[in-house]
Amino acid sequence: MIVNFSELDYSLWEKIAGLYKRKPITHAYLFYDVVYDCKSTDVSFLLEDKVIRGMLQLD
Repeated sequence: MIVNFSELDYSLWEKIAGLYKRKPITHAYLFYDVVYDCKSTDVSFLLEDKVIRGMLQLD
């Protein structure tokens, strides 16, 4: 299932935070955009079994 950031809910927010906790340097830009620049963030997530398997972030 592909989920766009515009469909953000608490469950997706937890998944994004989990990515950042596991690999902060790898996901620093994503986390910054989600927290501080969410109005202009364009990112889509590939979810399989309620786990983020991939993402596409556009600038």
